[in-house]
Amino acid sequence: MKSKFFIVAFLLTLACQPLWAQIELPNIFSNNMVLQRNEKVLLWGWGNTGEEVTVITSWDNKEYRVKTTINAKWNLEINTPEAGGPYEINFKSNDTEIVLKNIMIGEVWLASGQSNMQWSATTDKGIDNAEEEIKNANYPNIRFFTIARRTSGFPQENVPGTWEVCAPETMKDFSAVAYFFCKKVTRGIK
Repeated sequence: MKSKFFIVAFLLTLACQPLWAQIELPNIFSNNMVLQRNEKVLLWGWGNTGEEVTVITSWDNKEYRVKTTINAKWNLEINTPEAGGPYEINFKSNDTEIVLKNIMIGEVWLASGQSNMQWSATTDKGIDNAEEEIKNANYPNIRFFTIARRTSGFPQENVPGTWEVCAPETMKDFSAVAYFFCKKVTRGIK
């Protein structure tokens, strides 16, 4: 009987521990990201239940506050300005500070489709004149967040990936279709 009590007490002790030791953000919110201009943008993350999270945006030095729910989640909307950057967003809690840097505000596009959307400058079916395109791919205002293919029966709050700034070293792995679309749109904006 004594061992059963110990196991129950141990499980109760584990249940009372915080789920997160600090606030966390999904991968989509990271250095080099792009946020849609002139919009209310939803940010979210996780932390200890009931913990206050403060978010400060450098483009207007506005401070937003939110508390995590009983499920250890939080979300809030921030206002974005006209296109520009680079900016920072600071996330703070009692025991954590996360500063996201080199954030641009502009147009955000989703590039999705059939398998040809995955063709890059380095694939057999990539692009004509790939070597020249890669060498000249210096577009620091173009950023890509590539999400690996996988299936799920429900919406995801987090996916693997990081934001990449367009440069010769990174462009070669971008979707060629998405790259040329962004290049054309960027050149059209004066």
